[in-house]
Amino acid sequence: MHTKRIVRWSIVLLLLLALPVVAAVLAQGPEQPQVPGCDLIVAHTGNYNYYSINDALNALKAIPQDLPYGYTICLRAGVYNEKVWIQDDNQDQYYQLRGLRLVAEPGSDDDVPTIDGTGIYFRSWYDGLIMIRESGITLEGLEVRNSHGRGIFIYGEDAHLAYNGDEPHPDPDEMQGDAIYDVLLSNLSVHHNWTDGIVANGQDQPEVGLNGYVFEPKVVHRYYPTNIVVRDSVIYDNAQKARAMPVVFEGRRIAGVQDASAWEFINAQLDPWNNPFWQGKYVRDPHGVAAVNGDMSFFPDEDLDAISVMLNGADGLDRMLISAPASQNGSRKIPAAHVTGNGGAELVYDGDDILEYNPATGLWSFYFNGDFLKTESSCSSLTVDGFEVIATGQLLLSFNGCASFTMTSMGATTLYPSDLFLFNGTLGANTSGTFSRYLDRDYTKWSLGTEDNLLDFAFDPSGALVGRIKRKGSDDKEDKELFWFDESGKVWLPYMHMELKYPAVEGQPLTYQFNPMGNGIMAVSIRGTGGNPRLFIGGKVEGTVGLGFTATGSSSAIHNHVYQNYGEGLSSFFNARNVTVRDNVVYDNIHANLYVNDVQSAVVDSNIAYCSNDRRFWQMGENPLGRENGYQPSRGLAIQDETPAKKQEDKLDAASKTQPSSHITIANNIAAGCMNNFYFSKNSGSPGKDAPANDIRVFHNTLVEARGDVVDAYSNVLFTNKINPDADYFVNSLFANNLIAQWPSGKPDHIISTWDKKNDLSFPPPGLEMRNNLYQFAPPANFLSEPGQVIADPLLFNAGGALVAGLVNPDWYNIQPNSPARNSGFLSTVVWTPFDFYGIARQDGQPDIGAYERPAPNDNPSMSLGETVTGTAWSETEPTGTFQVGIEEFRLLRPTLVLIDVLVTGGSPEPPIDEVRLSHDCTWYANDTIASIGSIDINKRGYILYDLPAGDYCISIWPQIWSAESTNADYTLSLSSPLLLSAAAAGLAAGGDVGGIHFYSEDILAYSKMKNGPDQWRMIFDGSDVGITPNVSNIAVDRGNRILLTLRAQQNLPTIGVVGPHDILAFDPERLGPDTAGTLSLVFEGVDQEFTTVGERLDGIDGRVDVGQQEYDLIVSTEGVARGDPWSGPMKHDNEDVFGLIEDWGGSFDWYRFFDVKGIRNAQPAELTAAVSVPGLRERNVFGLAYDDSDGVMYLTIRGSAYIHQHHHVTQTDVFAINYPSYTWGGVIWRGTEHGWNYKIDAIELNGW
Repeated sequence: MHTKRIVRWSIVLLLLLALPVVAAVLAQGPEQPQVPGCDLIVAHTGNYNYYSINDALNALKAIPQDLPYGYTICLRAGVYNEKVWIQDDNQDQYYQLRGLRLVAEPGSDDDVPTIDGTGIYFRSWYDGLIMIRESGITLEGLEVRNSHGRGIFIYGEDAHLAYNGDEPHPDPDEMQGDAIYDVLLSNLSVHHNWTDGIVANGQDQPEVGLNGYVFEPKVVHRYYPTNIVVRDSVIYDNAQKARAMPVVFEGRRIAGVQDASAWEFINAQLDPWNNPFWQGKYVRDPHGVAAVNGDMSFFPDEDLDAISVMLNGADGLDRMLISAPASQNGSRKIPAAHVTGNGGAELVYDGDDILEYNPATGLWSFYFNGDFLKTESSCSSLTVDGFEVIATGQLLLSFNGCASFTMTSMGATTLYPSDLFLFNGTLGANTSGTFSRYLDRDYTKWSLGTEDNLLDFAFDPSGALVGRIKRKGSDDKEDKELFWFDESGKVWLPYMHMELKYPAVEGQPLTYQFNPMGNGIMAVSIRGTGGNPRLFIGGKVEGTVGLGFTATGSSSAIHNHVYQNYGEGLSSFFNARNVTVRDNVVYDNIHANLYVNDVQSAVVDSNIAYCSNDRRFWQMGENPLGRENGYQPSRGLAIQDETPAKKQEDKLDAASKTQPSSHITIANNIAAGCMNNFYFSKNSGSPGKDAPANDIRVFHNTLVEARGDVVDAYSNVLFTNKINPDADYFVNSLFANNLIAQWPSGKPDHIISTWDKKNDLSFPPPGLEMRNNLYQFAPPANFLSEPGQVIADPLLFNAGGALVAGLVNPDWYNIQPNSPARNSGFLSTVVWTPFDFYGIARQDGQPDIGAYERPAPNDNPSMSLGETVTGTAWSETEPTGTFQVGIEEFRLLRPTLVLIDVLVTGGSPEPPIDEVRLSHDCTWYANDTIASIGSIDINKRGYILYDLPAGDYCISIWPQIWSAESTNADYTLSLSSPLLLSAAAAGLAAGGDVGGIHFYSEDILAYSKMKNGPDQWRMIFDGSDVGITPNVSNIAVDRGNRILLTLRAQQNLPTIGVVGPHDILAFDPERLGPDTAGTLSLVFEGVDQEFTTVGERLDGIDGRVDVGQQEYDLIVSTEGVARGDPWSGPMKHDNEDVFGLIEDWGGSFDWYRFFDVKGIRNAQPAELTAAVSVPGLRERNVFGLAYDDSDGVMYLTIRGSAYIHQHHHVTQTDVFAINYPSYTWGGVIWRGTEHGWNYKIDAIELNGW
């Protein structure tokens, strides 16, 4: 005890002694405002210490090294256009940066400090806008965007020899290095960066000195960054360089500078961020209808091997000529609809072909059909490496595919990939002709050897040959740069460097420019005149990663949202160790969502990974039959032994070499809608090629509905083997208790499959135990032998829910009470995990299959719909510190709109109720909460309105537990399924009264049938509280608790603007009832759908509904005649009809016929259907609607009165039902006059009656 006290006071004394020195250093800056928790304030407004983050960092560096460290720099909201490099590059000279906290200023408004990289260029694409090479760093509450490299780069420097030596076994004492630790990134927004979003890396990277000299040591020992934590952050839209693949960028020489680094790709004419010169990504609308957007064309490859850009007289693109890399899996195809000059057939091509794209027509054709090479050349695998157009019928080419070869037209001459060939003959689909050496020169005249490669090439306006050169034994980087051939000296000289740096002024530091390709060029074309060449580059655009850990020792990604990155999403790479990936939401990352690659020890637990309907993030996928004419979504959960970069691997010492995957647990995750929801693979060059994957445990995951355009290319679970099948594949590994839901397709491979190059991988292989997995239909025969297997529909709550980006709910994939997954799992210490996806404790005995553990059902729930109960919740601070939560359970047998009403009738102190929660189960876990309301005072009410699927639910009423005194709360709880309605404004100027409630036409009321008491009326939505004055003419509850509504007249709303009867608003409630609070937003703008007339005003809406196999995002009815414009052509509906609308990824809506009372009018002949008739309804205007998709019932109210089906009399105070699709009479559901309602109904909503 005394020792601790002495130490503590020693620290205090040191701090006291240091304060004058620290204050003196920091006082050199501007006046110091006092903000608790901040040592320095950086801001652009108000009182602050420094205007620049770097000025604040420099102030800390000036503090003497022997004083305490661990300072906090607070950033005020604003945009900081500067790179922030927190690093010690000079042997602990800047020790004061250790422990730095760079955080948003406490108590600031909703705006966040933004570090923006616009216009800031780096030494290489490895650099980050924020670089961290120091320990103990915290970043919190910041936005990081628009970096020309990485967003945030945490770099644990590799040790390397102090000199560039050649010893195979260097003395560790002669090595230098640094390993950083304890870095926390919290509550960040990292987006729109050119390469990675966030990367922590212990891998070797080139050392770049201040003078631009690149020092790459020959022997490297890794020092692993340790305890790197990224949590509670959003990471999206990174890897911008790969968002359009394939892609061609244009560069220009910097005026007056001839240096090989003096190229610029951003200026007044060039904008690779938003407008590449050409992009070939093919897109579709979400419903499968082909669409060519601008210069986006169908090209089923992401990589370009060679290009030739043909310009028109206006210097715009006239033709794009392309050669793609040879496929590993056979030929690729362009559909006939996108092809010309091929006899109406699809275009089948491979690496020996050159294709021509016409931007005016959007069509492809053969420019050079390499089929004739198979007889012309002795090399059956000859591929085009480079080409250039000389004249009509003349083409220069270089080839690869064989170490040497001959050409029939050139006799017995031995030829090499270093030769340059002139082709003369007929081009197009029927290519034929002869070859000769260009200028009668063999490879020696180009200063190349027989084992060198002349890759893609072009001619500079000066006439010089420019190309990519791959020399035997050369550095890997050389073939990714451009060189020009100096005829006078017969040497290849630099033409364009990967790293664009040049001296702006003699003797001054180097200036760095932006290279959009980042890590190398494969394809090149040059146009222009004189000294002003236009350089076009393309190639292999690697997508990089949103959030990645590479060669780290102990790293965690917890509770992040990682989405829509144009590479991988959340990944752990090469020799990362002790990785934890938990509670993340990951979707629409184009290469893979959750990816584990050559990692030793990782736990991937309780994440949701999915692939949405947004086809911008689909790609051409690898499959056993080759690349086909269709796109696939990416993968959900993936483990792979990938081939590391040889150059990096060769430099690593023995202790640092990349190891095969081992000790990986994938548990309690949900993956949905991907090409493969779970994927395992070993690559031929990977460290696992000669060693088995050890201790791979995949269990308790829920994998739902793999999909893709190509029927043979997707499988829910896929194991692939790209190594020698004789090698061990697994050891000590398990695949168990996984729920694999797949809509029956007649193809067993869609649910689980294997693929290897020799087609002799049997399953399960030795070393992998498979058992107690649930398959929705029978898997292939070699999977039928596993013990405990269940083949049955898993009975998920909503397996077919629309996969809309950002709106996928993990609750959809919970098992229902009668699911065959219940108590069907395998229990052992190997698969035991104490909690499920939600943190619910797993059951002792036999657990459930899948990510969700359903608690034992309460077959006697404490209440049901239409009941009112009373209870007490209390807490006691002394002496026991105990409390009692009010708990009520209920069960829904079908989807139902539910209203929970809590009235606090007594208690103390104010407010006695802290929170009311609606959850799936009565657990202590807050992350199981579906909806909640905050504190409630005595004699006040709180409401939860929610559209729930069938299932068991719990209402928990929490007292003030953390109060300084004991509390108690008496409450009355009512549970009902309400009818929501609003009244027409006519005759309601002074308001109306019902059930003791005074209301106006801008309000929404709820009527509830009760079993153990009188029926109840409640004010759910007070329009005046949120600034609404016109009457509410439509109501729908959508996506849980969001209320959709339409206004009868125009109103100018703050932050939204003018809205009216053609538009739909969404209200996200914070509080319902007489004191309504929440947020309004515009979700449907009528003018965008060309709804402008009086007849096209909306007078009936409902939210997302399922109709058979079709799901609509909205259904709407109009006051009069309306015209929609679907893909099938214009259509016309009357005021008694209902449209179905589906939102596409661009935010617009496609229109479909849904509830058509008279039959179709003005339709295309192929779309005519039999007219249906609802007598009485045909002559009336639908004035309010709600569709119950569980029963197929359309609830309606109409303007005026009518006899429906001839003898059923209804008025505008009633709600009646029409069965769909039979259009038969469903009865009067509610007569207003019988419940005290004597007003005209303007809008209704109900579900579950």
